Parts: sequence; C-alpha cells; structure tokens
Amino acid sequence: MNVQNHALTDRQQAVCDLLIQGLSNKEISERLGISHRTVEAHRVAVFRKYGVRNVVELVRILLSTKGEVHG
Repeated sequence: MNVQNHALTDRQQAVCDLLIQGLSNKEISERLGISHRTVEAHRVAVFRKYGVRNVVELVRILLSTKGEVHG
C-alpha cells in the first residue's frame, strides 16, 4: 500500500496519532482543544483516506507500513 496516497493534514495526523494510542473522541478533543464534532470529522477523513472502517484496521495498516513516512 502506498502511504503517499494517504497524505494527512497536520490536524488529521494529530487525531490519527491519538486514535492509535487508544484515546476517545472526547479525550482527543480535550487534548487538542477542538470540539468532539471536529474530531469526528477528522476521524472520518483519516478513515476514508486509508480505506478503513475502524481503528483496528487503521492500526493494522500503519503497522504494515511501519518505517514509511506518514502525512
């Protein structure tokens, strides 16, 4: 899978990083100082760019591309 096709914005990357750490949308919104609805929008964008339906699938893809540049 070509990670370059999944270029994330800085905010999407921040949300992605916190998602894979296991944080909830509420925890992410508090940590980043944005609304939970904004977190949801970034989460949807990340999932769409990677073609996944949940965090487990996202982690699998990121682990399989370990060492490649994300973003």
